[in-house]
Amino acid sequence: HKGCRSRRTRFAPIESGNFKPPRTVSSLMLSTQPTFNSPTRWILRVLSWLAFGLSAYLAWFAINNISVAGCGVGSHNGCDAVLNSAWSKWLGIPVAVPGLACYASLAGLSVLLGIQSSMSRWITTAFLSLAILAAGASLWFIGIQVFAIGEFCRYCILTDICGIASGAIAVGAAGRSGSSTRHLRGSGGSSNSLTALRSAIPSASRLAPVA
Repeated sequence: HKGCRSRRTRFAPIESGNFKPPRTVSSLMLSTQPTFNSPTRWILRVLSWLAFGLSAYLAWFAINNISVAGCGVGSHNGCDAVLNSAWSKWLGIPVAVPGLACYASLAGLSVLLGIQSSMSRWITTAFLSLAILAAGASLWFIGIQVFAIGEFCRYCILTDICGIASGAIAVGAAGRSGSSTRHLRGSGGSSNSLTALRSAIPSASRLAPVA
């Protein structure tokens, strides 16, 4: 037909600089999911503060070089035997003092676990590192009492049990959280790519015709 002119509709291209892929449910879960759930955080707090109290008690007796109450009488006081042994000091400092510093840090960090802030990841990493350190040191000190000294300090053993339990629980919870995060990333990766691809391809409902 001579009188008719074919009209071609041109579409305005989407500028790549203005394109922002949408955040999916998986990405939101990954950005807000805590490493330790609420019951785990409370268990770690109780263990950390209990270990802190016991280590403060032992450090006070070690610094003042007096007999530990409630741990036997005279030569049968196992706590005195352990705290006055050749293994009780490092560079002239009672090992109960750095132990107190470690558990004081754990107790303080345990209160901050689970907070939603830019520092939450650093807090969790610091707590996990100190918990692993405390667990390793606790195993070492128990071995010293069993194989080297041959005496047992009940307060030291209880403190060591708290340290080992804190380390084991923290590592286990962090491992489960890491597995869950990897699973979410794996299951959400294909859907995220498809969503981004659909957003990048212009559809008829979003394209504005250019005269």
